[in-house]
Amino acid sequence: MLMMWARSKTFLVCLYCLRGRLHQVWMVPRFGFQCFLRFAKDGINRQIELGILRSDRMGVKVLSLAALNKNEALNEIGMLFVKKHPDLTVRVVLGNTLTAAVILNQIPNDVTEMLTLSQIRFHSIQEEAPREFQHYLVHVTKYQAAKIC
Repeated sequence: MLMMWARSKTFLVCLYCLRGRLHQVWMVPRFGFQCFLRFAKDGINRQIELGILRSDRMGVKVLSLAALNKNEALNEIGMLFVKKHPDLTVRVVLGNTLTAAVILNQIPNDVTEMLTLSQIRFHSIQEEAPREFQHYLVHVTKYQAAKIC
């Protein structure tokens, strides 16, 4: 583990083609607990940043951060890199952001409301949504109440 921490760099794990698009999975060789160590944060973020910049130079269109990047203390959920490099052409998203985008793209145009059962998550989503779309979010506590959504 110490050798990996000191010497290893980000590397390609797998490569595949799906629907005519090339997909790659890259790994920052660190253990999960290291993402929560203050003194390891800069090194991990440096590896991620180098990967983002390399992807940007290669012409990658979307780069999805995964796993422990959801830990806001690590890199502000990826925003650290976007703020630091505002001229990026690659779109940096989290895995759950990309999943949400795909799901939203599949919702029929005539749907006018969406829901979540968690009140905490509901308020979080509502605050993140642009003001003009906040009224589309509906908080429900029972499945029956969501039938119209």
